[in-house]
Amino acid sequence: MRNIKEILFAVAIGLLAVSTSPAEEKIHGVVLDDAGRPVAGARVLDATSQVVFLMDGKFGCGAFKGTTTNTDDVGRFLLRGVGENKTRVIVVSEDGQMIQPVEASGPGQALKITLPKPATLLIRYDIPGDVAEAYFELTLRTNKLKLPLWNYITLKTTAKVSNGGQIVLSNLTAGTYDFSRIRIGGPTNSGFMFMSGDPAEFVRSDLQRLDLKSGRTQQVHVVRSLGQRVQGQVTGLEPTTNLAGAYLYLGSATAIGSPLDFKSKLEPCFDAVELGEDGHFQTALLEPGTYTLVAEVFNLGEPPPRKPVADDEPEFWGFEGLSRSLRLAFVGSTKVTVTRQSPPSVVKFRLRPWVEPQK
Repeated sequence: MRNIKEILFAVAIGLLAVSTSPAEEKIHGVVLDDAGRPVAGARVLDATSQVVFLMDGKFGCGAFKGTTTNTDDVGRFLLRGVGENKTRVIVVSEDGQMIQPVEASGPGQALKITLPKPATLLIRYDIPGDVAEAYFELTLRTNKLKLPLWNYITLKTTAKVSNGGQIVLSNLTAGTYDFSRIRIGGPTNSGFMFMSGDPAEFVRSDLQRLDLKSGRTQQVHVVRSLGQRVQGQVTGLEPTTNLAGAYLYLGSATAIGSPLDFKSKLEPCFDAVELGEDGHFQTALLEPGTYTLVAEVFNLGEPPPRKPVADDEPEFWGFEGLSRSLRLAFVGSTKVTVTRQSPPSVVKFRLRPWVEPQK
């Protein structure tokens, strides 16, 4: 049995180790809405030296490596493991639509964070012949604010709207947004995202800039009621092997002016459909006007090797790696004119092998 001196000595050493270990730095506080009510379930981040990429409140483009916590039922939070100097604290509402960065002067500070009055957006979607549900994306243009607290923050909000219906987003951060309809296809409307160009880019429709005001309701109507649907066939799919996707896009009358235009983003894009195995297609309702039908067929190649990423850098992977493994194999285009009175004749045109043009 150990004698009493040995026990006391061990206890003393333990107490000394506890007393000399560095204390954990903390920031505490409360989050309130614009009316002074506590905000429960909000996420609180220490983003002093972190890139913040949020899609509907969830981290994207690599895992967030800073410390996080959530507010309790009365809006209180305790953020542990912060640095000894100034800390950038970011509050994100539970629905991911509201974001607010603030600065804490140092550990131990009690913060009272009041979120600004939100903006409201009504999105109406009604296009005959289009998909049953459309996805819309709002990207807050934080890079244009030129304020240090907003550096390296990306906030994206998506909304799914049934064709013929509408949705109201009532808790948005006021500011300038890029608005677009994301082109998603597949038998369940979630199988893939349409891609075009070389290297491939996501296809987006109905692009516009929105300036959402605090405390105000604004509306966006993605609606078509006049015009016709276009149907036809793209030929030349037979020799295609290792097929990754065959798509048809509706661009403006001047969308393809030279072979180089197949390498660029198709904007504006009025419709996008997946070509059937026999090349047949039918578009959604198109308003009267002249359009360019653009067909692109992709083969799947080997993805590039992943490069090592430093511990203090976010890892961006996903679509970038996929786009580099897609190779444009066949292209084709033709024009069609849509009127109010009668549908256009069945359109038929042929694919040709894609050859990188000489600049």
